[in-house]
Amino acid sequence: MVDWRDGVAGSLSGILTRFSVAPLDVVKIRLQLQQVTATTGANAGTVPEKLSVLNANWRYRGIFQSAALIAREEGLLALWKGNLAAELLWGSYMGIQFPIYKALQARAGGGSGARPM
Repeated sequence: MVDWRDGVAGSLSGILTRFSVAPLDVVKIRLQLQQVTATTGANAGTVPEKLSVLNANWRYRGIFQSAALIAREEGLLALWKGNLAAELLWGSYMGIQFPIYKALQARAGGGSGARPM
């Protein structure tokens, strides 16, 4: 039988996990989607077709620098932008996964004291 407390525990763990990693996700996405502009030559300030990585002006340069820049310019809560939908996804996913895992474990004979699957 499925215990509702497993579902609640799963949901809470999913929500807490997503809340914890949300700032890293925001920074990762900003690093991936940033546009690069040329810093020297005739194309300075533009995005030319061919741009050398060494000759570029990167706005976001690393995890800590990016997080600090986002927090300074947009406020600390900007590190959790767009997090609500992901929270709902992770909460429902883990709320289903935990009880199913426990039920399968019990059905496979993995009751208390037995080695987990």
